[in-house]
Amino acid sequence: MVYSPVATNFWWSARVFDGTVNGTFEGSKYPLPAGYNEDLTRLYGDYMESLPEGERGNHNIEACWK
Repeated sequence: MVYSPVATNFWWSARVFDGTVNGTFEGSKYPLPAGYNEDLTRLYGDYMESLPEGERGNHNIEACWK
């Protein structure tokens, strides 16, 4: 499992990182964990919908692999 100190009650299943899929961000292609959609949906709900400008914030994420 992979743990995030930001979302202290959230653990990603290791299978999320078993493979990759290609994603595009601002015109460039990047490899993404194959299970990204399932876990981002579990964590954020409809994460593809932009929040109103007044509700946006910085996550200050520090990721660790164990």
